[in-house]
Amino acid sequence: SGGVLTIHAGDRAAISNVRYEDIRVREAREKLVDIKISRDRYSRDHDRGAVRGVVFRDVRVLSAPCPPSLLQGFDGDHLVEDVTFENVTMPDGPAVDFESLRLIAEKTRSVRIGSTTG
Repeated sequence: SGGVLTIHAGDRAAISNVRYEDIRVREAREKLVDIKISRDRYSRDHDRGAVRGVVFRDVRVLSAPCPPSLLQGFDGDHLVEDVTFENVTMPDGPAVDFESLRLIAEKTRSVRIGSTTG
């Protein structure tokens, strides 16, 4: 299963500097955001990669209920890191923390949630 806004990193891929911006989500069923580093049936390499520098900016979820979001690294050396949720609005208001975004984060570093200033 996946999400509306998804990055699935397999093998030794290094995925960086990805931006999701000015998006309206009419309906999300399983996950809103699904970013993970994994080994799956498509993997051909024993090494894992990394995901870093992902920005979700000006994303508005229009329908409720909104499912959870997942950030999941592979292990301590292969993390999902430097992820920013900026001006993300859920059906019941702005996402200001993990709870309001319904975010589950495992094996991650430097995840920020909030809105821009100025």
